[in-house]
Amino acid sequence: MALNYDLTEIKGYKRKIYSTVKSASGETQYKMKDIPQTIVFLTMSVGMRTITEKNWGKFYNRTHIIETIHGSFFFEAKRGKHVPRYITKDDIQSMIGLQTNASELSTKQFIKRFDDHQL
Repeated sequence: MALNYDLTEIKGYKRKIYSTVKSASGETQYKMKDIPQTIVFLTMSVGMRTITEKNWGKFYNRTHIIETIHGSFFFEAKRGKHVPRYITKDDIQSMIGLQTNASELSTKQFIKRFDDHQL
């Protein structure tokens, strides 16, 4: 099943989610920024369809567990070195309003995805 998502309920979603890029022909195109795009796809990994005022902390905690076990999704250059750039609470909070058709997982189902050697 394809992942479908709706960003329109995110406050200021156009500014937060998209960056503008000029094509070779000079046309303005819109590209989804890396962090928001990753969070959209994370809905499948964390087993949560939406990010709301009530559940953003749970979404962040599950994301943090994944990054703690498997490493950060991003690296950034600092002083000539590549250092991990983890998804932050602010990143998740900025996506409140996101809705997808990802499968829901209970906490028990989410934790069960990791074997004893990973926790």
